Amino acid sequence: MGEVFKAYDDRLDRWVAIKRIRPGKEDTDENRSRFRREARATAQLNHPAIVHVYDIFQDGDSDCIVMEYIEGRSLHSMTSEGALDPTVAARLGQEIAEGLAVAHEKQILHRDLKTENIIITPDGHAKILDFGLAKPLIESGDLDSELTGKGQLVGTSRAMSPEYVGGEEVDHRSDLFSLGVLLYEAVTGHSPFKAQNTLATLKQVIIHQQPPTREMNPEVPAELSDLIDQLLEKDPADRPQAARIVAEDLSRLTGQVSSGAISRASFSATPTLSNSLDEDWSISKTIIDPKLRPYWIGLVAVVIAALVGAYILGSQNRGERVTGTLEDPVPVVLGDFQNKTGEAILDDSLNTAFRVSLEQSPYAKLLPESQIEEALMRMERAPDTVIDQEVGVEICQRENAKALVIGQIIKVGSTYSLSARIISPSNEESLYTTPAIIAENQGAILSRMEELAQAIRTNLGETLASINETNLALDKVTTRNLEALKAYSLGSTMINDDTNRERGISLLTQAVALDQGFAMAHVRLAIVHFDSGRSEKALHHFQEAQANLERLSSFERLYVQGWMSNRRGSTDEMLNAWSVMTTLYSERVIGHYNLGMTLWHFKNDFNGAVEKLSTAAELEGGEELAAKALGYCLLGQGNADQAIDVFKKFDNLSGLQDSYITAKRPEILEHLTQGELSASRTVNVHSSHRRVLLYGDQGSYQEALNLARQIKEQATTLGMATDMLHSTMAMITYTERLGNDEPLAELLHEASRLVQEELDLKIEDRLQSPVLYLMLVAKISARNGQTELAKKLIDTYQGIIERSSVDLWTSYLTIARAELLAAQEQPSAAIDLLENANSMVHSLQSYESLARLYEMSGDYPKAIEASLWLYENRGRIFAECLNICHAQDQSLMVWHEALERLARLYERENNIEEATRFYQAIADHWYENDSQILQTANKKLNQFRPE
Repeated sequence: MGEVFKAYDDRLDRWVAIKRIRPGKEDTDENRSRFRREARATAQLNHPAIVHVYDIFQDGDSDCIVMEYIEGRSLHSMTSEGALDPTVAARLGQEIAEGLAVAHEKQILHRDLKTENIIITPDGHAKILDFGLAKPLIESGDLDSELTGKGQLVGTSRAMSPEYVGGEEVDHRSDLFSLGVLLYEAVTGHSPFKAQNTLATLKQVIIHQQPPTREMNPEVPAELSDLIDQLLEKDPADRPQAARIVAEDLSRLTGQVSSGAISRASFSATPTLSNSLDEDWSISKTIIDPKLRPYWIGLVAVVIAALVGAYILGSQNRGERVTGTLEDPVPVVLGDFQNKTGEAILDDSLNTAFRVSLEQSPYAKLLPESQIEEALMRMERAPDTVIDQEVGVEICQRENAKALVIGQIIKVGSTYSLSARIISPSNEESLYTTPAIIAENQGAILSRMEELAQAIRTNLGETLASINETNLALDKVTTRNLEALKAYSLGSTMINDDTNRERGISLLTQAVALDQGFAMAHVRLAIVHFDSGRSEKALHHFQEAQANLERLSSFERLYVQGWMSNRRGSTDEMLNAWSVMTTLYSERVIGHYNLGMTLWHFKNDFNGAVEKLSTAAELEGGEELAAKALGYCLLGQGNADQAIDVFKKFDNLSGLQDSYITAKRPEILEHLTQGELSASRTVNVHSSHRRVLLYGDQGSYQEALNLARQIKEQATTLGMATDMLHSTMAMITYTERLGNDEPLAELLHEASRLVQEELDLKIEDRLQSPVLYLMLVAKISARNGQTELAKKLIDTYQGIIERSSVDLWTSYLTIARAELLAAQEQPSAAIDLLENANSMVHSLQSYESLARLYEMSGDYPKAIEASLWLYENRGRIFAECLNICHAQDQSLMVWHEALERLARLYERENNIEEATRFYQAIADHWYENDSQILQTANKKLNQFRPE
């Protein structure tokens, strides 16, 4: 953005540096604001390690900063020639940390600390430059929305902290992470995170665990290595908590020189490692530790071999090369790996191995197996049809893929020969054929498979650097055991088929029995067990996968981290994992879907959820997955008509029923099952509850109560615990509405018992948790005189809820506490608590309690405001807590009470026009009912109508 001139100040007889906005940039308000902010921020700082700002002036249209002129070299140019002596690095780090401490104490973040922004003076001291991205600490955040316009990440990718990249709030500890990167580079000569492009570097920052500092340079003392590694911790809480602390630690380290803990070396403008190199290595200007020399020689050999191989492979191309980029990867259909050895153990397993290896390439976009199966169905072929050249070419043409890749293996004597082809779908010609790759025995096949995949990746346009960066050894990411790999391959296919799911689980279980560290198999087992409601088994396999994270691809690591964050009770960690996944793997459904589901279930954020679920629905394979959730979030957002369109498209009967009830559409009657009660008077519990809701919505509370009772009786007979609870909660709702205190008390205790004993749901399982049910029971108990039960439930579970970071849980706990305070005649304290809960999560339950207490305290305007919110958010009746807490009946009554309260309060406020509107809404809503509520509404309407 800027350019710097050396200038002479003839007034004070000194050299200065003048920095001005580069021509062509000064017309941007954003650049000028950032430039001026640099001047203001730096001018506040007075420390020997920070460049001094003398003045700012305007030269025509350009702003100019006059600053201290510093002779010396950038730390970047020095480290590019090799690692610094650890003594020197520690002393320079101490000076930089002291400068940062002064900035942080002035509430200023640097945000772009890197070796390029450190000048080392001829006498060996560090100066921090370029506060162009500095920002007041009190305004810290993930994106500089004020000065980047579109909210882009600004700065240098390899030096950014994980929280900054992940979109979290940042504070001074973000600068400390950057200091850790700087020190790591200084003592090793290598960046801990630098990759072949910006996106890959950001991915490294978030996911990659850098090699320990001492592993890269054994000359680094253990204490200094530990400090640098601690600065590079992903979680800010695990780093040193202040720059001043880091400076003191480094001061102690440099003070150990006399005791020999750190060997002293003279400082020069071009520092090197203390060990000199053999003269015959002088061909390279890069300073390399002799201990690492064999690795460098090996790397050179690999590079030479790769270049020769690339030339040979390139010469075999028969047509125009199909290449991809990071921004536009090549859509590829992967055919079945042809096993011509006659050895059954290689069937299927090589398909999986080849796919896993190719999927690591960001330059190739392999069509998912689900999309290929759909294409086969349209071709009127079986899902298990072998994808040979003929079938594969047709799939490419139908799905607009640019290449078909097919591999094969044959046996020659005791050795195996592997090869692969890239085939053009337009003319069915081979664009490229790999040379034969020989495996000496069966145990060497997987490592040779990696070479085969690398040859294909190279020909698709990927660089050697990219391959080295992204490639994981197949035996590490999958398994060395071919039998386990075959079981995994077959099992992974079967678990997607309802008729073969248990067989698939058995095969995956066999795979992990053969290789306990087979992390991918554990992930598949965890998912299928979770989907089948076996949460404890799912947890076991996720824990096993987490214990073997190094054997997972980065995508799977994020998946496991997201799920385990859920188990730990950290919604923020979970949101971060799914957010990072959507950034790094934007073309894959699961990140967008899980992020949307998390925003829905744990944040009650319907707008955010609709955005993410809509993105998921637009991606390949995501439309049907996201449809149900998207429909309900649209209801929560207030878009019932759009929800109906979604549910119609996917023939989702329950979603349609809920949408029609929400929108008061007469079609609901057509979609309700007419035969809920069979000749034997048994109840179809899954279809009957919508009729309970319909009775309740019409004001027929006794009919709703009677049908809920029948559902409960049948659910009890069938041992359907969840439906027993659901129907019991419905009975509580309508019993309370009818004012039957004695049976209500009995039902409340029974619901509490069902949750805690009969359902036996583990409180740690946050996706099937009874917490919200329990807090609803506590809320209803408190306001109906059952304060002992309410207090018992709150006291028992408040610790668990407070340890979690689930906003919805905390909100429901606060609601229950507030209702208990109100029952204890402390309405003001109750309102204060509720307002806090409502600021956390805007839920029907919190607004309902607020509206009721505002009315009781005589604050009618606020009661009206809260009731209007409830009235205008009817769709949340079905969207809040779905799958976590089936509270539709309670939510429905919340909406009814809001309607009645609005009519009553507007009349009390003498706003007859609005009172008439809501009494008319009651009359229209309960048109089939002759309850007292309807009679009152009609009486009021007659009273208000002009004669």
